[in-house]
Amino acid sequence: MRDNASWRRTFRLVPACVAVLAAALAAQSPYTAAQLDGARFDEQVNTDVVSRSGTADVHRVMARSARYGVGVAADTVIVTADSLMLSQTTDGAAHDYDVNGVVGGHWKFFVDSAGRARIVASPFVPDAIAEVSDLTTAMDDFLPPRPPPMQPRTASDADHRRWQRLADSAGMARYTWVADNRTDTQSTIADTVAVHVKQTSHEESQVVWDPVRGPVRWERRIHVEVRTEVRARLVDAVVTQHVTVVRE
Repeated sequence: MRDNASWRRTFRLVPACVAVLAAALAAQSPYTAAQLDGARFDEQVNTDVVSRSGTADVHRVMARSARYGVGVAADTVIVTADSLMLSQTTDGAAHDYDVNGVVGGHWKFFVDSAGRARIVASPFVPDAIAEVSDLTTAMDDFLPPRPPPMQPRTASDADHRRWQRLADSAGMARYTWVADNRTDTQSTIADTVAVHVKQTSHEESQVVWDPVRGPVRWERRIHVEVRTEVRARLVDAVVTQHVTVVRE
């Protein structure tokens, strides 16, 4: 059953990894180009996906390690993938992916007068790699949200995250945030195929914030449950993702 082509096509329709990341796209809070220029970031992403369709179960574990460099030219921010490793374990079978073609790839975005980023270019990522980790969207929600003003030590922001300020450490401010989200969407693919997706997500994350450079370390722990219905076939997926980013 797990090798059935129809099952594999249905599994690809589960927006599991995309769902984990998409909720944060609107959270790109203001940054300045000066805060990012010359930065180097080390990222570790571990994603666990358990999906079920009928009696067939699939368990995937994806691991991505990356180092990104950031430069600024006029009003354009350029992020380069300096190094990258990607692996996946599916039902106990491990596989490392050749991502050399993506190393050196560039993302470009503009920072407007309000400090918000608009991505205008992403590197080409082959389908075989994108099915495991869609690196074209890696910068969409890479930066953590900016903490809101705290009065005194708790607050909510415009995207309904609940923030708490922790004790400062070594001149750095420390924060945690919690966010919950629920969506129910209908769409059509291939002109006639209806897709119904229900998704709930819960995030508990934290960030260390330098008053001059911005975020220097953050961890995101996200749990997502997705139900996708395609042609009366249900696919349920549970996604757990842990992201750690450290600025040099």
